[in-house]
Amino acid sequence: MKKWIFFLIVTVFATAGFTQTNTKNEKKAPPTIQFTCPMHHDVIRDAAGKCPKCGMDLVAMSPQIKYVCPMHSNVISKEPGKCPNCGMALVAQKNDKITVVKYSCPMHADMISDKPGKCPKCGMALVEKK
Repeated sequence: MKKWIFFLIVTVFATAGFTQTNTKNEKKAPPTIQFTCPMHHDVIRDAAGKCPKCGMDLVAMSPQIKYVCPMHSNVISKEPGKCPNCGMALVAQKNDKITVVKYSCPMHADMISDKPGKCPKCGMALVEKK
């Protein structure tokens, strides 16, 4: 009887040890994209649609990522690379601010778009607003 209890306990522990999952190989979920109104930045939604305040189409928000040297905090780049001062690899840092990229016509400030293109009034290329 004692042998059966011992065998049962060993079997339970062995089974529990093999059923653990390996979290290193799990794929991370893609970051969720949020949408906001170009006129009302306090309106943030998880899906595209219309602004409840003004009816404008919501535009995708994109988090800004910058690359900084771990040794020289004044070295900042928009792309990965190496620090020009010490040669260390730049480390990615995500800004807390989320920016909305907008494009407007240089001649017609009222023409605002969330995509690059041409102004419907004069045909000039839309430029990125900062």
